[in-house]
Order: sequence, then structure tokens, then C-alpha cells
Amino acid sequence: MSLGVAYGVIDGLDIVLRRSNSRKGYELGVKYIPVQQEYGFPVSFGGYASIEYYRDFDTNTANPVSGNFQLMLSRIWFERWTTMILAGYYLRTNHAANVQFDFGDGAGPVAATDTRDTVNVGFATQIRLGKKRYHSIDLEYLFPLPVSALYWEGALADQANIGAWAVGWTAITPSKKHVFKVFLTNTREIHTNLVAPGGQTRNPFPTDQKYPFDFFLGFTISRKWAL
Repeated sequence: MSLGVAYGVIDGLDIVLRRSNSRKGYELGVKYIPVQQEYGFPVSFGGYASIEYYRDFDTNTANPVSGNFQLMLSRIWFERWTTMILAGYYLRTNHAANVQFDFGDGAGPVAATDTRDTVNVGFATQIRLGKKRYHSIDLEYLFPLPVSALYWEGALADQANIGAWAVGWTAITPSKKHVFKVFLTNTREIHTNLVAPGGQTRNPFPTDQKYPFDFFLGFTISRKWAL
């Protein structure tokens, strides 16, 4: 479970505070969108930066302090179709504990410290449904670059384990202050650094376990207040 709150300081500038359960993660971030399509620009453009801390056991989580930097470019087409492209740089993303790696020196897999950063390129799209556009179908995908850069248990991380995706349905109330979303995803937590390579994504179609599917069904509820 992930709980978060955002405060709009000025138009386009939000401060975000979030807490996630599984690794006892905390995130403090700032999102700034200086270019907004609703004010006559052809697109919306902005960025997001955050610092994260995982208050988990050392035996379960490595690199407890990490950070994130994202640039976002989006546009609404025909008042129903929204697209967004994201470029992200993530610090110290390999949170797997007890990582081992074979460096090819004849010693075999040995304990290794993996503090490297990673890069993601993301794409998201939303199609609004109905006459009043109170419902939508959503699709998100984050592709890591390079695809196999992190140390894992004796080898490199599997590409299928670190690409993050989500497919969902969203409902918005007429006041546009309440939003409810249901989605399928291969990421356990809605937490920025855990979506990056080395976080908590899963291979949705594993071949080495009893069940052929391994993904999560989740939901989010958000509420907007005016002060």
C-alpha cells in the first residue's frame, strides 16, 4: 500500500510526500510544470525530482537512500486522447539485498555492491470514454536503458524482470475532485524508485514457478481539496 499527499504551492508547482509499505519507503518530491497546454501551448512540459529513503532491514533492502529525476512531455488530442513521453534518471536503483556477481576472474559469484544508476524511457496514454469523458482506459510502460545493467543473484538482471507496465480503467466524478482507478501491473508498489530497474517489478510470465502469471491487481483513490 502507498499513501501520498501533494500540495499545490502555485499553479504548476506541487510538493509531494509519499509512504509505501513493503519496504517502508518514504519519498519527498517536487513537480513543476511551467508549460501547460491549457494556457495555449501546443504541449505540456515539466519535471519531477525526489529523494527516497527505505527504512527496511539491511538483509532485505540495499541502497536505502536514492533519488529520481524525470522530464515529462504530454499532449491532449481531440479532447479525448492523452499521450505522454517520460525520460527518467534514477539513482542507486538496485535495492536487492545480498547481490552476487561473477566477474569472470575464476572466483565464481561473489558478494557485490551495486550502487549504479539507471535510465528509463516511458510512454503513457489515456483514452477518455463516454459523452462527458468521466471514464478512461489507461496504459503505461517504462523501458529501462540499458536493459540488463544491474548485478543480480550470480548474473545480470533479467530484462523481463525490470520493464514496468500497467493497464487500467479510471473513473472521475462530475466535480473532477474524486478519481478511482483499477489496474493490472507487474510493479508491487507505486513508488518512483521501485518502478526503476532493480526495484519491485516482476516478470509477468515466469517459467520457473507453479503459476504461469505473476502480476498485481491494484487500485488507487485520490481526492482534491481547495484551500
